[in-house]
Amino acid sequence: MPTLFILILSLLFVSPLRAETAEVSRPPPQTPEQAEAERQQAAAMRKAAEEAYSAEKAGCYQKIQVNACLEDARKRYMSVIIEARKIDVQARTFERELRRDEAEAKSARRADERSTREAAQQKRAERYRAREKAKAVEREQKQQENERKAEERRKKRARRKAEKSAGTQAEPQSGASR
Repeated sequence: MPTLFILILSLLFVSPLRAETAEVSRPPPQTPEQAEAERQQAAAMRKAAEEAYSAEKAGCYQKIQVNACLEDARKRYMSVIIEARKIDVQARTFERELRRDEAEAKSARRADERSTREAAQQKRAERYRAREKAKAVEREQKQQENERKAEERRKKRARRKAEKSAGTQAEPQSGASR
């Protein structure tokens, strides 16, 4: 008889453990809609468990073994709440991973856009530097041309002045010989 009692007790303790391991094998959600549906299901399970627990507690006070009845009701309530929490955690985990993946994709897209923008900016900067260099070369050439022309004008003026002074000196000599 004691062995039968121990056997029954062991089955009672092993059965809930098997049930918990069977409930854990629930597949995680694959879409945001499934995750939302599972979260709603978990909320509904919690609400139903709370209502059932309240009703059972009220019924327990009508029985002779009130404490045993309350304890059994609490165990049933907690098992449903734990299952609902597992479902909710899976759904929230999926949603969190989805948000993280979206954030990583957005970050990668921004990095790609930034590198594209930087490359375009680099090209614009190179074109600007090339234009400025060409303008600088053109200014330098123009300045050299202006300096060359100024030098030619100075030489021409000096030549004219020399010719004029040679011509004025030649005139008095030619007038004196007459």
